[in-house]
Amino acid sequence: MAEVRGKKGWGAIGLTICLLAWGLAGGHELARADEVGKVVKLDGRAWSDRITGQRNFPLGIQSKIFMRDKIRTDRNSRLRIRFADRSLISMAPDSSLNIDRYVYDPRGRARDSVLRLLGGKIKAYVNDLTGYRSRRFRVETPTAVLGVRGTIFLVWLVDIDTTGICALEKEVGVRNVDGPPREVILKPRWFTRVRRGQAPDPPEPVPREILEKIHDNLFPDDDWRTSSPWSGGSSY
Repeated sequence: MAEVRGKKGWGAIGLTICLLAWGLAGGHELARADEVGKVVKLDGRAWSDRITGQRNFPLGIQSKIFMRDKIRTDRNSRLRIRFADRSLISMAPDSSLNIDRYVYDPRGRARDSVLRLLGGKIKAYVNDLTGYRSRRFRVETPTAVLGVRGTIFLVWLVDIDTTGICALEKEVGVRNVDGPPREVILKPRWFTRVRRGQAPDPPEPVPREILEKIHDNLFPDDDWRTSSPWSGGSSY
């Protein structure tokens, strides 16, 4: 009987090990499923705070970006992320960007992304994904919400109460994050500000010298005349 009990004991242990192994594998698959992009360009230093609780994880070229990462660039540092749908985000120095949601389903022909800019400036090159049934790409700041499907634009925080937005290609819809519901549509090379609790300012065209100025401290190939700095292959 002792031998039989021993076999049962080892069987229970074996089952526990199998369940643990399955759980770890499942966790690994989940981590892979949550991977949404990679760092493709870096000048200086940048870090990510991760949902696992890991803080100040140093980013480098080819570092993986995961959903719910909180990404920060150092002073005088720049970072570019290439997402799974081939959209690009360039972050200026001293910027903070949260990847709140990034779901890309090429089989289902859908994208659903929400990024949150908490400081600094980004330039976004959003893949149009023509023919997809859903292409939502949204950027939020403390004062503004931008909704696009495929375009190029800049967003920056003038201060905690004011956001600047400039469309560079196609149209960008802009409204206040929690104020009046009125939305303005920016045409290419038009600009607006969104102040806390107020509807966006009336759009106005941006002169060339201002376009050049708001591109300061981004990468050289983020020039305002650039349709896309990416020239790589099909895999992200």
